[in-house]
Amino acid sequence: MFQSDRLPSLHCARGFVVGCVKVAKTSGASAQASQSAIHTVQCNRQSIRDRRRTSKTACLTAPYNPCAMQARHFVNEGPRRLRTGVRRHGFTLLEIMIVIVIIATLSTLLVSAVSRAMHTARVAEVKVEISAFEKAIADFKATYGIEPPSRIDLYEIGTQWTDPTILNSTRSRAIIRRIWPDFIFALNRNLNRDPGGNFDIDPDGNGIAGLQLTGAECLVFFLGGAIYTDADGNIAPAGFSKNPGNPFLLAQTISETRTGPFHAFETGRLIDVDGDNIPEYVDTLTNQTAPYLYVSSNEGRGYDPRDLIVFNDPAKDMNEDLDGDGSVSAAEDLNNNGVIDASVYLQGTAANSAPYNPKTFQIISPGHGPHEFNAVNYKPYGRGFGVGGSLSEQDGDNITNFSQGELHAD
Repeated sequence: MFQSDRLPSLHCARGFVVGCVKVAKTSGASAQASQSAIHTVQCNRQSIRDRRRTSKTACLTAPYNPCAMQARHFVNEGPRRLRTGVRRHGFTLLEIMIVIVIIATLSTLLVSAVSRAMHTARVAEVKVEISAFEKAIADFKATYGIEPPSRIDLYEIGTQWTDPTILNSTRSRAIIRRIWPDFIFALNRNLNRDPGGNFDIDPDGNGIAGLQLTGAECLVFFLGGAIYTDADGNIAPAGFSKNPGNPFLLAQTISETRTGPFHAFETGRLIDVDGDNIPEYVDTLTNQTAPYLYVSSNEGRGYDPRDLIVFNDPAKDMNEDLDGDGSVSAAEDLNNNGVIDASVYLQGTAANSAPYNPKTFQIISPGHGPHEFNAVNYKPYGRGFGVGGSLSEQDGDNITNFSQGELHAD
């Protein structure tokens, strides 16, 4: 309780009230005056209570008020009605459900944004690697005078190079001579690294003389060099020998100086889709199964549909001219239309539209997929390569050296 000497202003108010009552009694005033005095007393009593409450509050809130410690017990132990103004309660079911919906929506948006960002980053990584291929091809051309071919036959038995009955031998010999003018064709070479050191007429076993290198294989062979197999069975490009007559010769010593590789191929991404021991190279996309495709314009002379062969298997090959003779036989014509269906990407809708990169080459990543088999073709790169101006599902996600990103995004 507050002591009276602590509140001098209250004594003044009380004296005023008592004085008013005495005046009313001694003056013999009328009853109306008495009632007025009583009313005045009541008003002043209320004023006293208000002042007392104000003084208690001031004591509690003042930083260094000496009466705060004395009044604290009054507030803590005071009437419960002073603390019943704040009402506490839990969340309703509706409020909880609204919060859950908001969190779920935000999570979905976040996951979608992260997924798009990761997808864009993966595409950008492939684009960077394609740019590295372009630089490697430029380095190869600076060294040998021409860009790598995107189709060639190599022969293990020396006499096959000059055999006129062997399809493509003349063309392949001309390409090799342009790159290595002093190449000795008469030598026998174990190109597919047969463990027994044998020289085969048909090393890849596809029924065609020689070892057929596709556009995907040419990218690795000419930019990487002769293929080396280590003691654990891992394969890796090892550059070309500086021996002008036998550039495919593998290194004879560890310290031997060689030409290339022009690109550093990661051995973990080298695959062999057709089982001929000449590898292809896949991009960095997750679970990739189809390799990069390289197609040369033959120094501006024009793209050859036969260069688009990727898989030497009629049941899987997108190019129907399997034997490379420039025509489609009944056995090769998978859709019975009498023409070679494959084409590089064109800049227009007409079949005679100019191709992209008409003077150089096209490098194509098959993209994220789908890379599915259908009844007759394996289609990692699409069917028709955009002829007609429309992109198929297989074409749309391809990443190339003539697009900013995926084809459907350009």
